[in-house]
Amino acid sequence: MEINSAYLEKSEILFYVRLDLHGNYSYLSPHFCDYFGYKSEDYLGKHSFSTICEEDHQICLDLLSKCKKNPDKAFTVKLRKPGKNGKIIFTQWEFTLEIDENKQPLEFICVGFDITKKVNRRNEIVELNQEIEDKEHKYKTLFETSSLGILLHNPNGDLYDANQAFCNMVGIEKQDIKKYNIYHFSPEEYWQKDKDFINDLILKRTVSNYEKEFIKNNSEKTPVSINGKAFFDKEEGTLIWCIAKDITERKYHEEQLKQQNELLKQTAGIAKLGGWELDLKTLKTTWTKEVYEIHDREIETINTFEIDKSLANYRSEDRQMIREALKLTIKNGQPYNFELRFTSFKNKEKWVRVSGEATIKDGEIVGIKGIIQDISERKNTEETILTQNELLKEIYYSQSHLMRLPLANILGLVDLLELETDPEELKVIKRKLKLSATHLDQIIKELANKKVITNLP
Repeated sequence: MEINSAYLEKSEILFYVRLDLHGNYSYLSPHFCDYFGYKSEDYLGKHSFSTICEEDHQICLDLLSKCKKNPDKAFTVKLRKPGKNGKIIFTQWEFTLEIDENKQPLEFICVGFDITKKVNRRNEIVELNQEIEDKEHKYKTLFETSSLGILLHNPNGDLYDANQAFCNMVGIEKQDIKKYNIYHFSPEEYWQKDKDFINDLILKRTVSNYEKEFIKNNSEKTPVSINGKAFFDKEEGTLIWCIAKDITERKYHEEQLKQQNELLKQTAGIAKLGGWELDLKTLKTTWTKEVYEIHDREIETINTFEIDKSLANYRSEDRQMIREALKLTIKNGQPYNFELRFTSFKNKEKWVRVSGEATIKDGEIVGIKGIIQDISERKNTEETILTQNELLKEIYYSQSHLMRLPLANILGLVDLLELETDPEELKVIKRKLKLSATHLDQIIKELANKKVITNLP
């Protein structure tokens, strides 16, 4: 015992203290004092509880009691002690009751060491395990409750796991998952695409996606979007996680939008109506195909707005009016709408309707958008109608004035012809009657030579 005591007193690893039968310090080793910042003389005779956290006092009392009852045994205990910097230091001790030759208790021999790192590491592991369990629970909950189909399979397509949403998507029971391969649910025309997708995931080890279809109950096809990621599992090797989203509704809306766009294009083509947009920040303009057709220009990818070039197709007397309208739109958002003469790049004379309004974002005018429509046919029809109306007015005037005079003469002469019996007077009446008839015939011929348009829409 003397050799052991001498070794322990000099140890720079182990703590060594002795306590009297009441638990008071009777000896503190240099390493123990230095480690905790104690002075031996300050603690000799003081109770050991002064260096033990209060929460562990009862543990220490129970241990001393065990030692007294079993002096031939060593008992291990973990105690928390305040350190130099105020932090708690976890220690592990072995308590033994020393007895004399008459087997009477003398004092307690206590040997200990710092287990703070071990305790902290163990706590970290406990916390980490708890965090892993929490994440597993969250992922499991997400996996089971997600409205998206989630599946796990190997590179050959054999299923390892899948959630209920996927089972519903392909029409299988969850307990039968491992009986299936992903190619059971994939139309044959997608098999090569499926293989290429899996090989690409394994090669690149990045998230990737593609669109395909699933077969449900061996008949119904569902369009889906697949996102996948390959990873390596120590037990199973390479596995593939995939998330499948039913895109039936999106595909429907895409088809509807495609049909609407096609209808808009057809309508714009029939109406000879084009749209354009100007970005005031970049001065870049965007034209639809119909705008290029109205200008008789080749389609270009990008146009840079230059006001003089943009107004060059209009008559000189109209350019200032459009220029002022553009300024008002840019300044205060005032829209404009004009019908103007227009000369295309192939020198074709046209009539166009042009209109524009401000594009506003976050309360600021950032651009102008508008339409241009070829209304030449309508204008030509309007001019034709005006011409015809003038002609009809002229015809009406001829009918109501010019024709009435010779016709009235003829009617009056016919009445005289029935009453007159003098041969000479009869000759005069016949001569006048012939002159009036000739005059009427001349008026009718002139009216017949006037062109009346009858093929208006």
